[in-house]
Amino acid sequence: MAYRSLLYILLGNGKRMLTCSAAAGPALEGARITHGMIGKAGAIEGVRFEDNHLNYRVIGNIPPKGICGSGLVDLVAVLLHHGFIDSEGLLSPPEIPERDDMISRMKSREGKSIYDFLVASSSESFDGRSIYLTQNDIRELQLAKGAIAAGIKRLLTAIGATIDDVDKVYLAGALGNYINPLSAMRIGLVPRIDPDKIVPLGNAASTGAQMVLLSRHHWERVSDIARFLEHKELSCDPDFFDDFVEEMDFPQENLW
Repeated sequence: MAYRSLLYILLGNGKRMLTCSAAAGPALEGARITHGMIGKAGAIEGVRFEDNHLNYRVIGNIPPKGICGSGLVDLVAVLLHHGFIDSEGLLSPPEIPERDDMISRMKSREGKSIYDFLVASSSESFDGRSIYLTQNDIRELQLAKGAIAAGIKRLLTAIGATIDDVDKVYLAGALGNYINPLSAMRIGLVPRIDPDKIVPLGNAASTGAQMVLLSRHHWERVSDIARFLEHKELSCDPDFFDDFVEEMDFPQENLW
C-alpha cells in the first residue's frame, strides 16, 4: 500500500508477521517523472509493442496527457525486453535494431549522447505536447523499485524464507490494482514468481477501515494482528543499503 512516498510491505508465515516501510519515492505515483501524472483521465496506464508498433492504453479513452505509474512500469518493461534499456538503466538504441517503430522514437539531445524515448507525439497528445520518457525518469523508477525490492529481500531474509516459499503476493492501492504483474517482475519491482500468485486488492485500506468500523469481530482480529506484528526498521539493517544498490539494476533475463 503506497502513502505519499512510502510503500508498506508485510510478510507472514503463520508463526510470525513482519512489516517494513520502503522509501520508494513518488515515481510510481507519476511525480518527478517528466510527463508523469496520477492515474486519472488522460494518463497512459498500459503500453504494449505489437505488430512492430507501440500501442498504449489511456484512462478515459481520450488523447494522452501524460503517463502514470502502471504505464511507466509497462513502458520500461517493453524497452527492457527489446534492448532499448540495459540492466543498469541506460536508455540507448540497441546494437542490432529490429523494431523500426521503436527506433524512430529514440530522440538524441542536441550535442549529447543522451536519448529520450517518444511515447506520444504532439499530434497524438491531448494538449499538443509530445510525451517522452527520459533517462532521468528511468533513474527515478530505479530508485523506487530498488527500495521496494530491497525491502522485500530483507523481510524474506529476516523470516528465513525465499520467494519460492511465498504462496500469495497481494498488491494494494491503485497502482497494485492496475499494474501488469509480468511488467512488475520484468523490471524487478517484485520478485519473479508465478503470476497466478499475484492478487490485486484495490483500495484495501479503505475496505479494511470499513470492515473494522462495522464489525466487532474484525476489530478484534485487527487488534490481535497489531499486537502480533513486528516492525523492521530498514535504516537499521546493515545489509539494506547493499541490497538497495543491487536491486536498482534491472534483471537481464526476459520473461516473454
